[in-house]
Amino acid sequence: MTRLGLNQGTAGNVSVRYEGGMLITPTGIPYEKLTESHIVWIDASGQHEQGKLPSSEWRFHMAAYQTRPDAQAVVHNHAVHCTRCRSLTGPFRRSTT
Repeated sequence: MTRLGLNQGTAGNVSVRYEGGMLITPTGIPYEKLTESHIVWIDASGQHEQGKLPSSEWRFHMAAYQTRPDAQAVVHNHAVHCTRCRSLTGPFRRSTT
């Protein structure tokens, strides 16, 4: 995501629905250093693999999967250009769609 300009450093997170729970990126590891071994499994009750720290926003991802059974992945990013353009257009209006 860093290479595509969608994130910088450790901002944002990605998860995919998997076997009754989800796989999610960890907290504190920059995307350019992320490997398969860093990905964290979390079951539907919120229990995760011992010794691994999931994204601090894992609850948001889990809620998305519970609310939208058709959702197969969640991507939360801080795209630099989108953030910059958005800040030029005036006050932010919250959207919950």
